[in-house]
Amino acid sequence: MGFLYIYIRMGDQFIYQSDKITDVLKKYLEKENPESVTVIIELSPDHPVLPHSVSKKEKMQSMKDNFNFQMSSLVSEVKSMGGDIIDAAWLNKTAKVQLPTNSLNKLAEIKSIELIDLPRQLKAM
Repeated sequence: MGFLYIYIRMGDQFIYQSDKITDVLKKYLEKENPESVTVIIELSPDHPVLPHSVSKKEKMQSMKDNFNFQMSSLVSEVKSMGGDIIDAAWLNKTAKVQLPTNSLNKLAEIKSIELIDLPRQLKAM
């Protein structure tokens, strides 16, 4: 999967054109122009295909191990950008990240990241 990456600075305003960054987040950044931002990143669903004979417990452990492997490299990348991992959830392969706003385009370049969005509160249906 490829993605469009354009980074433009207009005065003090950054333009974010990666298709990994949601429109909701882009609009928020354009309106608020914050120094730093808290985002939710969704990691790509890369995990090994296991045989049907593998137990549910083993499959879940494999998913956790894969997520932890992806997160280990992500943590160092985010820290190098001046950010921090606030929280992570292996089951839905997401992490909550705080980082300088001008690092978002660099974050979007990380291959294992599928989507970058604002945190949202889940609502009951």
